[in-house]
Formats: sequence, structure tokens, C-alpha cells
Amino acid sequence: METTLRSSLTAALALGAIAIITFLTLLSASPSTAQAGENHYCWGSWVGPKSYCYSDGRWFNAVFGQGQQGTVCVGWGSGEGWACSGGPAPKTVYQPVGSTIWGQAWIHNAMSNQNNQVYGVTFTP
Repeated sequence: METTLRSSLTAALALGAIAIITFLTLLSASPSTAQAGENHYCWGSWVGPKSYCYSDGRWFNAVFGQGQQGTVCVGWGSGEGWACSGGPAPKTVYQPVGSTIWGQAWIHNAMSNQNNQVYGVTFTP
């Protein structure tokens, strides 16, 4: 009887260990719920000198912009965060937000004397 009890206990422990290992394997193989994404705004738009183009309201944690003819600035809201590119065209700029926010991103043609074809992107975690 002692041998049967020992065999049953060993089998139960082995089955429990297999169940735990299977669970941990499935848990570690699950895809992350937060997938990185990008959403375009003002994509290919022509913006006049010292003018802005705005996105719709959206969730994001970083903004990116490119000016085909020259310098652009990107930011959100009424200037809570912003950054500008510099130098000859095409120029790009990236500005992290620091957290995920709901807001309106913008891209600004920083050139004072010509139109600029711009491309804006917001990123989500």
C-alpha cells in the first residue's frame, strides 16, 4: 500500500509540474497587448510659410515630422512639447512625449519664404 501511495503521489506531482510548465510556456509566448503603431497626419500636405497643419485628436506618445523643402517643427497642443529640424532639405525631427497622451499633434513649416511639403506621424505604444 505504501508503494501504491508513493507512486500516486509521484504521479500527481509530475502531472502538476507539467501543468505549471505548460502554463508558464503559454504565458511567455502570448503576444504583448501593447503593439507599436504609427498614424499619419498632414501626409504630403503643402503648408505655407510659417504655417501649421494639425492632426485630429488621438492617443500618442511621440511625434515625427519631415519637410521636403526645409525645416519643420513638430509638437502637440498649444506648445506643451515641440522640436524643430534644421539644415538643408529634406529634414526630419522626432519628439517623444514622455507618456501616452490624448491630444492634437501639429507640424509647422518653419521656413519664412516658401511652401513646404510635410509628412507628420504620431506613434502609439
